[in-house]
Amino acid sequence: MTTFQPVVEPGIFDSEEVERNSSQDPAWYARHESTLYMIDEACRVLGVTKRHLALLLGLPHSQVYQVYVWTSPVRRIRIGQKYALRLSMLLAKAAQGMNFANISEIDWTTGDGAIQESRGKEDRRIPKAVRRGLHNNEAPA
Repeated sequence: MTTFQPVVEPGIFDSEEVERNSSQDPAWYARHESTLYMIDEACRVLGVTKRHLALLLGLPHSQVYQVYVWTSPVRRIRIGQKYALRLSMLLAKAAQGMNFANISEIDWTTGDGAIQESRGKEDRRIPKAVRRGLHNNEAPA
């Protein structure tokens, strides 16, 4: 007999119907619980805090609170498509071996990021080899 083991959390990746005005068909969205799960899982896999994750996703410093809004059990606001896709790319890069612990933030327009060498205020640009990896879906050497 074949036995199955859960691969993902049961039920949280089901969609939920959201009522819209009567002239339109209902919309289908991911459940809010899937956002909570993915943010927590990304922080665990990447080894970063929610604030650090917000900067890696390209949120401006003045809007890092948005990650906390997405994970609020009260507000039930889901992550948007833009940031969900960026989150997917970060997780894919982590699976390829990229370490995000010292990358303080990423500019998703240019592909550039900043590596924080120490706890000081001094950051420097990511070396070209790592930046090429971000652009070409390659893990850095």
